[in-house]
Amino acid sequence: MASFVATYNSSTGQPRNLTLKAADLVEAKRLLRRRGIKATELKAADTGKKNTNQNGKDEQQSLLSFDLGRAFEKPPGVKEKAVFASKLAALVDAGVPIVRSLDLMTTQQKLPMFKRALTKVSLDVNEGVSLGAAIRQWPKVFDQLSVAMV
Repeated sequence: MASFVATYNSSTGQPRNLTLKAADLVEAKRLLRRRGIKATELKAADTGKKNTNQNGKDEQQSLLSFDLGRAFEKPPGVKEKAVFASKLAALVDAGVPIVRSLDLMTTQQKLPMFKRALTKVSLDVNEGVSLGAAIRQWPKVFDQLSVAMV
């Protein structure tokens, strides 16, 4: 069994490290999920000897270390989407340009996935893509009903 080090934030916001033993990276993620820990990083523990590739980089480190933050992000719920649609409609009705409205909504958004989606949608609309086509690229954030309403 291999050792893995998970980095996560405690309930007080303090960064913490946890070492756990698992057969592979998938099992390590499963163990963290079972414990209710939302890891920001998961990597193989340093065993003292390193396998280096031709460039001198640690092969095990590069293969097993990645950011888990996005894997555990929660997509927006119905309430968040309804509030977004209501505020966006109010801004557009007031005469605020759609790109500016999307930028304003992005700054107010707290959910990382929703914020990232709104940022990309705003950039796409600013480049000339229709709003419907821009939000269609984010199926985890905007469902088919949201796309159809636009």
